Amino acid sequence: MNYINIEKNRIYGLDILRFFAIFFVIFGHASAVLPKPYAEIHEKIFPFDGVTIFFVLSGFLIGGILIKIINRTNYNAKDLTNFWVRRWMRTLPAYYFTLFLLIIPRLFLDPNFYINSEWRHYFFLQNLYMQHVDFFSESWSLTIEEWFYLTFPALLFIFFKLLKNKKKIILYAIFSFLLISILIRYTIYIDNKPMDINMWDAFLRRSVVTRLDSLMFGVLGAYFAYYYKDLWLKHKKTLLYISIISFVSISLSTPKIPNFYSSVIYFTFISISVLFSLPFLSTFKSGSGKVYKIVTITSIISYSLYLLNYSFIREFLIFDIIHNKIYTHLHLSLLTTTIIDYFSYWILLFILSFLMYKYIEQPMMKLRDKITH
Repeated sequence: MNYINIEKNRIYGLDILRFFAIFFVIFGHASAVLPKPYAEIHEKIFPFDGVTIFFVLSGFLIGGILIKIINRTNYNAKDLTNFWVRRWMRTLPAYYFTLFLLIIPRLFLDPNFYINSEWRHYFFLQNLYMQHVDFFSESWSLTIEEWFYLTFPALLFIFFKLLKNKKKIILYAIFSFLLISILIRYTIYIDNKPMDINMWDAFLRRSVVTRLDSLMFGVLGAYFAYYYKDLWLKHKKTLLYISIISFVSISLSTPKIPNFYSSVIYFTFISISVLFSLPFLSTFKSGSGKVYKIVTITSIISYSLYLLNYSFIREFLIFDIIHNKIYTHLHLSLLTTTIIDYFSYWILLFILSFLMYKYIEQPMMKLRDKITH
């Protein structure tokens, strides 16, 4: 891990937020390698929504970039294209490499595996209006982010041609997305009630058209941080306490059976609770010691951790390879296999994520910086 360079301009507070986001995701996915009674206990230890943290944080960072571009340029087609190139060179190479890792080995090892609707993953269509769960199911959240990268800057570009006031342009675009997502969730809920938990998960939680507002709350934070900095920072500690209390409370009190609150309002409230942490965390810029290094390095490789943890490591390496190819020739107790599975998950995850960051993500970011500005 010492081979990872920690840049001096990193904001430690945002790394802390990213650390908790990825930890909640990978810890939750680790439950599946445990026997059912232990898995249920494991899931209850940190039952928090790491994905929404990622959404709001991403909206805050990308929104900040776009706001700065708009205020220093005329935001023309070249600016828009340059933004897209930089975003996609950051996210697509590792994503397509993960698809390669998931598809190619299975074509040789699994005679029952065939490419059917997996082609949708190459164009981020797998959960445009509902979650497609058969293959690389965790990619639903990245798909939402990619559509955000595509549509929000484009809408800003259109508004920029129609209006002259930059502050109003950004605000109109933000509230357009907020309103549309909430209205779509409401319509889906009304049209499909009573709704079971699987429908809620597929049509509401993991759908692009219903979740873009979570990123917009992050953009709204970037808007206030840029245009109303004093107001943004005035009560940052109080807002941090409110953020922690509300995030935990909302996470622990969400109904198990979908209703109006969990289907329409929950995603708004949980996003706002994350937003309230940003005034403090975005100004908490430095740290030191071992905890600082662990948090920062985990944050740096978090994208690789996200891409590899579930379908590739948990499902393919542990279940398909270790279970089906190795355990079948051994006579191991349930306790032994559980221990091997659990620790294999964590060890493989961090080693392979470090390697993917170093040899896929990092070189592509260096190339991106050479060909763009």
